[in-house]
Amino acid sequence: MADAGRGVGQQVDVVVVGDFNPHDQLGGGGGGGDEILLARQGEADGIIELMTEFSLNSLLPRGTKTWKGTDKAGRIRETTIDLVFASQDLANDLVRCGPHVTDHGSDHRTIETIFETAVPESIPQVRLLFKNAPWKKINVRVAVGLEGSPAECTVQQQTDRLMSVVLEAVHALTLKAKPFAYAKRWWTTDLTQLRRIYTYWRNRARTERRVGQPVIELEETAKAAAKRYHSAIRQQKRSHWDAFLKDEDNIWEAAKYLNPGVDPAFGKVPQLVRADKSRTAFNEEQAEELLATFFPPLPVDTEDEGERPQRPPVPMPDLTVEEIERQLLHAKPWKAPGDDGLPVIVWKKIWPVVKHRVLALFQASLTEGVLPDQWRHAKIVPLKKSDKPDYALAKAWRPISLLSTLGKLLEAVLAERSSHAVETYGLLPTNHFGARKQRSAEQALMLLQEQIYAAWRGRRVLSLISFGELLYRHDTLATPAPA
Repeated sequence: MADAGRGVGQQVDVVVVGDFNPHDQLGGGGGGGDEILLARQGEADGIIELMTEFSLNSLLPRGTKTWKGTDKAGRIRETTIDLVFASQDLANDLVRCGPHVTDHGSDHRTIETIFETAVPESIPQVRLLFKNAPWKKINVRVAVGLEGSPAECTVQQQTDRLMSVVLEAVHALTLKAKPFAYAKRWWTTDLTQLRRIYTYWRNRARTERRVGQPVIELEETAKAAAKRYHSAIRQQKRSHWDAFLKDEDNIWEAAKYLNPGVDPAFGKVPQLVRADKSRTAFNEEQAEELLATFFPPLPVDTEDEGERPQRPPVPMPDLTVEEIERQLLHAKPWKAPGDDGLPVIVWKKIWPVVKHRVLALFQASLTEGVLPDQWRHAKIVPLKKSDKPDYALAKAWRPISLLSTLGKLLEAVLAERSSHAVETYGLLPTNHFGARKQRSAEQALMLLQEQIYAAWRGRRVLSLISFGELLYRHDTLATPAPA
């Protein structure tokens, strides 16, 4: 806590929560009252010293029972071993600190702490339930919306019209997920019902116990309900994750869940250190520093390449619906979308009513050499590079660009055509192996090995020049400015 305050150069509000286990009069005593066993007196001295050193206040009302269990004699005992501490300024803004209203049956109660403070609250993003979307109704609505719009207009106008109709239909007819702070992807409505049953019987048993008249039947019923509830949770978790991991695309997502605190690929961007040793202070400054590192400016002066021999032009026929459909079917349906929020599954479901519009849009974009504004913008997510010593440097992060899925569909079509033209017309040298179908790094190494063996057999000397890494990526190389 002291290091955190020194690192930012100002006072830091502190909240300390956890299962401290030692008993003390501060928390309300031991088993059922304020008595502290002689053998356990002094256990909380270290905690009290910590509170004194950092001016921390205990927020949980004295006597609040946070743990329930049975002793060696089988008697039910309740005590206070989970504590909440906060610095003075936060303690002054306290609204509530106590057990959460929802009890999931653990021996430790969940402690809910609420402060009235000016921390900016993140607005939950609206999440559409595409898996439950009424696709037939959406198709009808999109078809009606596109009927009156002319197809013979500019590329930008065609894109605006198509996207506005599709977005309006999808947002109007697709259910929205309810934002919940403790959402779990494996949770079901059946588990909610079992939790309510358990809570009902537990509360009845607790009411009788508090008046000093525990009812054995109620205790057994509550215990059986808790057992059914926790057993159902374990079974649902197992079945959900088994199905989740059957999809190979989810492996990296699952790796993040295994140990999110250690995984270097995900994390909050800290204050970044600039070249002049100053630090960024606001989100806008962080974004500018990351963008300048991810996409450095092109060189101002580029050498004239002079006259180059020109190949005859490669014929490029018009696009067809079939080749666009082929790329659409091969695309992963749930890849992260761009700013429009439409994953590939949306275009797959509404393809019958938009395919001719998309074909006309793609062909017009290629003919006129124009990209719509929607396809030029990307949502960039910074991810940590692994095993970097200092993540306060922008170069320790790498960008992931989330683009419009419709624009990526056109990219896939053009990539397929380019690959076909390269192989058909021999546009690349035979020793080029990168990004070519039916060629791999293993084949390149085998070919190199064979060349070495052939040179040895002929008693010749073989010279090899290896370029380990180029300074610039292919998408940042300087290109001559158009005349």
